[in-house]
Amino acid sequence: MAMSGLATILARPAAICVLAIGFAALAGVALAGWVDQGPGIFMALVETGMAWCF
Repeated sequence: MAMSGLATILARPAAICVLAIGFAALAGVALAGWVDQGPGIFMALVETGMAWCF
């Protein structure tokens, strides 16, 4: 079944919005993980002397 004119026009922006929301959610989860685990990662690098390489 073919899409109507309006559905065709709205399909691409809707897909872009869904992808953007999915990417934002993934980035939010990654940021939350970094905020939670970041100090421990940094301290492990400091203990091995690698933190100053960054």
